[in-house]
Amino acid sequence: MSIISLQDVWLRYRVEFKEEGKFVPEYFWAAKGINIEINKGEVFGIIGENGAGKTTILKLISGMLKPDNGRVIVNGTISALMDIGLSFQGDLTGRENIYLISSIHGFAKKYIKEKCGDIERFAAIGKFINAPVKSYSHGMYMRLAFAIAIHMNSDILLIDDILAVGDIYAQSKCVDKIFELKEQGKTIVFISHDIELSKRLCARGIFIREGVILKDGDINGVYNYYVETAGDKNGITILEKGCLAIIFNNGKIILRWRGMTITDNLSWHVILFSSRRKFLSTSARWDVQERGSRDEMSASGSWPDMPVRLEVDISVLNEKEFLCEISMPEFDGIDIDESHCNLLFANEYAHYFTLRQKAPFPEVFSRDEQWEAYKISESDGRLVGVAGKAGQNGELPVIIMERLRDDAQLCCRIGNAGPKNGARVIQYIHVNSNASGDKIATRKIFFAKIKIFESAETSELEGYLQTTNRLLSESAIMRLGFMNIFCRPDRVEIYWKNKLISYGSGLHTQFRYEGLIYKSSDAQWSVDKKNDREITVTLYWPDKPPFRQSWNLKAQGEGIIKWEVMMGTVGEAEIKGKEAELFVISEYDRWETVDESGDFSKIEKMGDTVILGKYVNSGVRIADRNEINNGLLPSLSFEHVNKNPSSMSIRRPKRCIFQN
Repeated sequence: MSIISLQDVWLRYRVEFKEEGKFVPEYFWAAKGINIEINKGEVFGIIGENGAGKTTILKLISGMLKPDNGRVIVNGTISALMDIGLSFQGDLTGRENIYLISSIHGFAKKYIKEKCGDIERFAAIGKFINAPVKSYSHGMYMRLAFAIAIHMNSDILLIDDILAVGDIYAQSKCVDKIFELKEQGKTIVFISHDIELSKRLCARGIFIREGVILKDGDINGVYNYYVETAGDKNGITILEKGCLAIIFNNGKIILRWRGMTITDNLSWHVILFSSRRKFLSTSARWDVQERGSRDEMSASGSWPDMPVRLEVDISVLNEKEFLCEISMPEFDGIDIDESHCNLLFANEYAHYFTLRQKAPFPEVFSRDEQWEAYKISESDGRLVGVAGKAGQNGELPVIIMERLRDDAQLCCRIGNAGPKNGARVIQYIHVNSNASGDKIATRKIFFAKIKIFESAETSELEGYLQTTNRLLSESAIMRLGFMNIFCRPDRVEIYWKNKLISYGSGLHTQFRYEGLIYKSSDAQWSVDKKNDREITVTLYWPDKPPFRQSWNLKAQGEGIIKWEVMMGTVGEAEIKGKEAELFVISEYDRWETVDESGDFSKIEKMGDTVILGKYVNSGVRIADRNEINNGLLPSLSFEHVNKNPSSMSIRRPKRCIFQN
């Protein structure tokens, strides 16, 4: 049963600021929708930075403040070390204040007389008990207040960081008394900046920031969360989805799963090496920008003594998948020799694996200051995972990093951090090939999809690894930011943020020759990846006609691809009715050009096809109706760049756009 209940409590303070000789009032919300249930006999901790609202909550519980909205229910008597101290009368002696305050709280004179000796002995201020309180030191003042509070025999004791005052002996004496009251079943609400004491004393607590409860639960988990999110507020944001929490804190990324921190020490961070100097992302000044979604974040960081900027973008796809991109926008006049993206995991992670192997991390950490790490092959580095044993707080999940961009200048290393860190390390190193210091384009330091599996999801994990291995082995792949192009032996698959947005064969061609219709879906495909940004597909038909068709897919930029279709003939061959088609998933429900738009659902009322010959050399854009679809469905533009006469059409089945 709850002895203290705060239900959707809101409270604001009025503060007057002097501006141009006039006082202008402003209102600040110190408590925003506070919900707390504290059971009888529970020792409850309140954690937060200065000005977070901790003392405000105690004052609401004690009745010193009344909420603007919501309810505060207290079933018991209260002793609070805030109101007792404030009730001291400076001109009265310590003993006179004992009688005054105790009588204010309803105690009879006989009871006060019986307890007065115990209070004086506990306060241990000697003859000063007969001196005016205004002559007390701060430590004496608070020791007397504490002594009065604990001898009132109240049901609830509220303590506001009182133990920070006084000498070590006095602090120890107060702590022992609190533990004694805890054993007696008293309900204690406790504020302290002493982390270890709070962990010893409290079983549960909350972390509050700017009047909002960010974490409620086991005190160890609450304190870990507090430490992980402490720092400059402009550089902090938290993304949460189900069991997953991603904390970006001024240059480092912390992962939590089911309330358990699975990264370690500096967590995920970046180091830049330039002219024999080392620049850590955690030493940069960061600014987090709003993205308009609780599932996305962007942050920009820079150093005062280096003209380089880092950008971090994270998009949560679901509670077990997210995308992480770390990049340096274009810069000039400085040499970046190397960039290291270090992913540090808890040392309970015992194994790492790729698509081709599984191996243990070293059993012991080196005594050397240097990290122990070794390079793995480029093909293995595309997908790296870590798996572990049960940690202190439960089973560790399996974490997989699947790179979304191929880069010949990037290598992956695996190993252990030094003894000071004691962490498992996945390290991505980018070596600069531009030693001239000339202006270079944006560099992707790290771009990957991170996928999480519960330790018990062995069959799901195996299925994912097998499917991924098959896709990588059977496909030529181009990675263009959030867009990935998989060219397989019979189709082209287009993915956006891990979602397949193409349908069927994806890209498709057809034409007529000597009365027969030839389709790319009937041809034999030969796929050749020229480099990380270009793939060619050659199509042959079984009846061996005097021609073949070649596709050239070439990256033109982030999310832009040029699809060139060419016919190679032997002698003269009259090819008619040439069509190039793009098939997309049915979630795309509308189309538009520069001058008109329409819904795919209405096309059937006009026939199967809408001819847009009028806009032959323009383009068609398709999108879903709400434009965002949780950020997984981008709008697509299908633009015709050939100057030869042709027409552009829209079809409803399979959401098709084609040119002829």
